[in-house]
Amino acid sequence: MAKCFAEYVDGFGDYVTYCTKYQIMVNTLTKLLKNEKIAGILRLRQNVLGHSLPLSAYLLKPVQRVLKYHLFLENILKNSMEAKLLSDGDRAVVRQALQCMTAQAEKINEEKKRAEHLERVRELQNALHKWCVDERDDLSKYGDLLLEATFKLAGTKTNRQLFLFEEMLLIVKERNGALICKDYIMVCVSKPGVLQFFTDSTLCE
Repeated sequence: MAKCFAEYVDGFGDYVTYCTKYQIMVNTLTKLLKNEKIAGILRLRQNVLGHSLPLSAYLLKPVQRVLKYHLFLENILKNSMEAKLLSDGDRAVVRQALQCMTAQAEKINEEKKRAEHLERVRELQNALHKWCVDERDDLSKYGDLLLEATFKLAGTKTNRQLFLFEEMLLIVKERNGALICKDYIMVCVSKPGVLQFFTDSTLCE
């Protein structure tokens, strides 16, 4: 069995895409189920197939399973070594499979995190007002979103939100569910580990 994981590890690449798109699938399904006609068709199909669980549960299973395969192989290796059930050659195969599936799990988690960050940037972009359009109006062009924080202006009760990108620190104010651009500070890496900041509010009205 471990040999199958090692030999066909490339086939698990599809799981990376599936897991990354999982939340989009769930959101789409939730919207579709609000349509009673579509919901009725899905319930009918569920009854015909004899499925006891809703479609959302089956969509989740591949995500749960692929992220547990390396734990399964890890237990096989540990228990076989304690009980001395496998030959050195067989243990080497299990170790190879474990390395392959651990790498796949790490890749999936990295891609999921990246997709979540991109979605967060899209949400921020849609909520952002008074942001003057120029050749870099797309926030994703300023690099990854590294940090979010809130601070209070000195001597006031007014809050500001900070969004630190790789190339810019964006300062906004929340108003009626929207984010109003108040200022931004460009980030420049002059030396490894050293950040320089300079400001120019032309992108904010």
